[in-house]
Amino acid sequence: HPHAERHEFVKKGSHNSELEVGDYVIAGVFRSEINASHFADGLKMHGFSAKFGHLTLKNLWYVYLIQTDNLDHARSEREKYRKMLMFRDAWLLTVHH
Repeated sequence: HPHAERHEFVKKGSHNSELEVGDYVIAGVFRSEINASHFADGLKMHGFSAKFGHLTLKNLWYVYLIQTDNLDHARSEREKYRKMLMFRDAWLLTVHH
């Protein structure tokens, strides 16, 4: 099912661009910082406030649409984004200590 619940939990690492502790709506995951930056810039050109950060544990770059410390808010935002075709696979990430 394309809208299956996906919610990953990852411990915060020590990379200088590490994602802060919080809940995120993820739009894309990349192996390289350049690709994550390019994707985020493209989303910004379309009016979205996309940002990106690193996770040491997975050694990947995550492009996110929202960061919050309220999981219910993250869930409701994810559902709004999923109504748009380009974000139909958006999912949740929680970074913790």
